[in-house]
Amino acid sequence: MSVPAPGEAAQPPPPETSDSEANAAPIPPRKPIPAADTDFAVQLASVKTKAGAEREWLELKGRFPGILDGLKMSLNEAKLRGNGTVIRVRTGGFATLRDAIHLCARLAAKRQECLVIRGPLAN
Repeated sequence: MSVPAPGEAAQPPPPETSDSEANAAPIPPRKPIPAADTDFAVQLASVKTKAGAEREWLELKGRFPGILDGLKMSLNEAKLRGNGTVIRVRTGGFATLRDAIHLCARLAAKRQECLVIRGPLAN
């Protein structure tokens, strides 16, 4: 850094940048997700059989009547590599992520595990 001549203001040194920063391409903005693809569900359990899933739903509705009232059960079959098939107990069809998170937070406050899932419900 040089000493400024009388009457000149001192200039701060230029910020240091690495070669990778100088050559990095700008990050493109995220594309908005079309409204039709923004349904969300909340997964409440995963069990081995359809009958077990239906029992689980009835038990959950009994434990959380003020929270799950008016919501419908959705079952999603998943084949797991090496672990057979499970039936996922879900509810929702929420239009916004916020709504799904709100339900999950209310259940979590009562010690019920849950998972917010993006995508329309399937039955």
